[in-house]
Amino acid sequence: GNGIRTIVSAMQKNLFVAEIQANACLALSNLAWDNINGREAIASANGVPAVIGAMRHHLATVDVQESGVVILSYLAEFNDSHCRSIAACDGIQIVVTAMKQHRTRPRLQRFAALLFKHLAKHHRVAVRDAGGTKMVKRAMKDFGNDANLQWDADRALEQLEKEE
Repeated sequence: GNGIRTIVSAMQKNLFVAEIQANACLALSNLAWDNINGREAIASANGVPAVIGAMRHHLATVDVQESGVVILSYLAEFNDSHCRSIAACDGIQIVVTAMKQHRTRPRLQRFAALLFKHLAKHHRVAVRDAGGTKMVKRAMKDFGNDANLQWDADRALEQLEKEE
């Protein structure tokens, strides 16, 4: 809890320092991995707007973008409240932009697809309208030999292409 609040606070105070944002995003992604309590603590500490803010201000910094997408994907998994926060903070558009800017990064592309799969339950149209479905299809084409990406992107498209 306290460590996470300290990290998010550092992100808020040093918005324009790419290295701090990259290290903070990496730390938060590690704390969110396979850890429900860590995910809740990140969300409670205003981690969603902090991560999306970092991504918005450091579009060219691949470490910020990749860790940011990973964190958002972990937070969105099985959590409608976190999904709403991500959508409300313009996270869908920011992640589509990250996919466009960092097309050569399979991990970023894969976790973006996972994020969109999680968001599809309540934000399917927003993801589609932002170009998310198109970007997932492009990632599948770009990384045809990446079995994990193919599997996760396929699951994402199943959810995104459902009819209401």
